[in-house]
Order: sequence, then C-alpha cells, then structure tokens
Amino acid sequence: MATVGIISPRRLFRKALCALLPGLSVGEGLTICVDSDTFSEAIDSIMKSKPQVLLVDCENASACFSYVKRVREVSPSTRCLLFDQGAGDDFEAQAAQGGAWGLVSERADPESLKKAIQAVLRGEMWFSPTTMARTVHSLVHHKLPESPTADKLTAREAEITALLAKGFQNKEIAQRLLISENTVRRYTETIYRKLRVNSRVEVAVWYYQRSQH
Repeated sequence: MATVGIISPRRLFRKALCALLPGLSVGEGLTICVDSDTFSEAIDSIMKSKPQVLLVDCENASACFSYVKRVREVSPSTRCLLFDQGAGDDFEAQAAQGGAWGLVSERADPESLKKAIQAVLRGEMWFSPTTMARTVHSLVHHKLPESPTADKLTAREAEITALLAKGFQNKEIAQRLLISENTVRRYTETIYRKLRVNSRVEVAVWYYQRSQH
C-alpha cells in the first residue's frame, strides 16, 4: 500500500479527499497516514510515518513553500504534491523550484488526481512541460551543492540521466531503451543517490550545468 498524507485547513475538502483516496485504483491502493488542518500539527506525524506523497492545500504561497522545504528536511523520501487554487504560472514555476513534485488543480477530477499521484509515486514530476523548461532554465546558472563527476555514473546511468534531463517520462525511457519501467525506476533512484539530488529538476540542472563545460 502506498502511503499518503493530507494537509488542508478546509475541513470539508480534506475529509472529501480522505473518503476519495482509498478508493482510487493506484497500484495496491492508498492508505492515509497523515490527516491534518495545519502543518504544525502534521509535522510530528510526517516525521514518524514518512508518507510517500503529501498532498498540501496551499492558501498562502510563501508558507506553502516553507512547508515543502521543511518536509524535505524531516522526511526526504516524502514527495509534496500541491493543490493549485488558480495562482497562475508563476506559482507553478516557484513550486517546481522550491522542491515540490507537482501541482494539481483543486478543480481536477478524481482521474486526474489519480494520475498525478501515480506519477509522483513513480518518481515523475507532475508539472507542465513549459514549467519544467522554465524552471531548469532559471536554475541552470545557479550552482547546485557539490556532486560527483559524471564518470561515477555507469554508461547506462549517464544515458538515462540525459533522457531524464530532456523531459522523458519513465514509460518513454523504457520504450527507447527496451527495458521495463521498473528498471528505469531503479536506475533513477541510483542516479538520484549518486548525484545527491531529490528531483528531476535537479537532475536536469546537474546535466545542463556540466554540458556547458
């Protein structure tokens, strides 16, 4: 069972999600391990249960981004998926830069929410291609934390790193390389560990920084 957490100050919205999520056909199912109306109340549960995906209802953008940063500190394996209340493209770009794994409209239907959660569980980000391109472009000139040189990647890992950086999803990479999606996921986890990064945005920045040299 995949584990999911929910943070939303809107009680009816949160309870509707609690009722909806266990019924979504996502792999072996979803179980809710965090259900809170405030981040301060949720933080202990996040540290203990380490949900795979944390759904965050953002009423205040700056506070929301600080939550994402804090989650990455206390539970690096937890991936934040934010609810968009119509804040616009800039908010989406800031969310990607701030370490969120995706953005879902609060008006999305259950099928769209399911696809977003499935993508994040697979290690894929749920942002528009335009936002991903803007984010990488804005970050590529900023130095990332020290990471190993590319010769520490195997030839296959380097090949997959390039495809990740160019925006290919797991299924597309698997088809191009004639391997399974599970194999792609395992390679991606190894690449993240070797590069000391947590998302595809950071992989892309790492890749394009080094391609300039």
